[in-house]
Amino acid sequence: MKKPRNPPPVDLSRLPPHDMQAESAVLGGLILNNESIHDVIGLIRAEDFFKESHQVVFNSIMALYE
Repeated sequence: MKKPRNPPPVDLSRLPPHDMQAESAVLGGLILNNESIHDVIGLIRAEDFFKESHQVVFNSIMALYE
């Protein structure tokens, strides 16, 4: 019987690329101009935001739109 392989260690010291100011700008733009939602539907998903609270805000904006 083969011994199960352990997954490779995860380097937690490296963060994926992200830009908090860009995320905030996108959310602010959606809040200030709800017509801009048409421009981002299908392009941006909640998972595209690094910060979890930004994901929550984006999901809330989309729920209000629908």
